[in-house]
Amino acid sequence: MAPARSGFAAPMVIGDFTPYDCPITGKMIEGRRAHEENLKRHDCRILEPGERADNTRNGQLAIEAENKKRDAAIDGIVDAVANEVLG
Repeated sequence: MAPARSGFAAPMVIGDFTPYDCPITGKMIEGRRAHEENLKRHDCRILEPGERADNTRNGQLAIEAENKKRDAAIDGIVDAVANEVLG
């Protein structure tokens, strides 16, 4: 028979960060505290889940909208030139 479990929850243990190079300065960031300080120093934050995909999608939509505006402007110029030549 398995021993009874107590009603107490075990504490959550979070390990330290693996050292990495800061993408802004190239400086080695070692540990959780250095990571937090580095974020504050550069006014950065961790992306929320799905935020990268949202930004990519919104960027693509903005490019498509800009392309449509440019195409409409070019069509207007071509029509104006054609009307001058033919008119």
